[in-house]
Amino acid sequence: MKTSIKHTLAMIAFLASTLVAQAQMKVGDNPTTINPGSLIEMESTNKGLLMPRISLTTTTTWGLAGTPAAGMHVYNTNASITSTNTSYPTLAAKIGEYYWDGTGWVALAPAQRNTVITSFEQSVGGVIDFPTISGTCNVYTAPSVLPCATYLNHTGSFGITNNTNDVVIDLATTYILANNTTTVFFNIVIYVDVTTPGVFQRVGANFITHTGTGCGGSSTLSKAVLKNLPVRSNYTVRVYFAPWVNTGAPAKIAFGDQIVPGCGDVTYTENKLIVSVSQ
Repeated sequence: MKTSIKHTLAMIAFLASTLVAQAQMKVGDNPTTINPGSLIEMESTNKGLLMPRISLTTTTTWGLAGTPAAGMHVYNTNASITSTNTSYPTLAAKIGEYYWDGTGWVALAPAQRNTVITSFEQSVGGVIDFPTISGTCNVYTAPSVLPCATYLNHTGSFGITNNTNDVVIDLATTYILANNTTTVFFNIVIYVDVTTPGVFQRVGANFITHTGTGCGGSSTLSKAVLKNLPVRSNYTVRVYFAPWVNTGAPAKIAFGDQIVPGCGDVTYTENKLIVSVSQ
């Protein structure tokens, strides 16, 4: 009889443990109402989930007991946590929630973005020949700098420290044209050594139509936008003039300089290349 009772109790314990192993768990309000897809569910109108509070040292150091496991969530309490890998930036405030993705701690909020705006003046003005030409200097079909384009002594630079970045390049420049006998067309082109240092690629171009003849000019605004450039300490920006069409007599064009006395001014310091980097 005792043996039978022992066997019965053992069976009940086994079945109970099986049911517990397979059961869902509800914590908090309405304990009998649980979402069928949840293993553990919490419900409350005045209580929250308090994550384990851990002092992490860096975003690529596990720092916990046991073997690193993807999916681990913690609340970092260390305001001095550092990041040595741009793929794992810290939170802007450092303190907060992170989860381990198998390689590093991923911040559960937008990473801190810093914007740096730098203005570069044209280093010196210049007068350039504008030949009789008919569409042979086509900057739109060639990503690299064409031999027919002229460097305007206007350079800028910037660095990238984070793979997630936005670069906006604004160019404000004034030109003066003289000796032209008909409407002329040209481009002001922005180049950046995007892929290889010192090897420039066109990233923006402003197509200009100049309808006046004789001595005349205008101010122009050009823009180029780049996104998620590779990390590199120095990128260089350069500005070029590229003639497009001049079916009349050869002319002269100046950027920040006089063509002849009374035609143009030495204003090259007023020509600005503004580079904004957010990362």
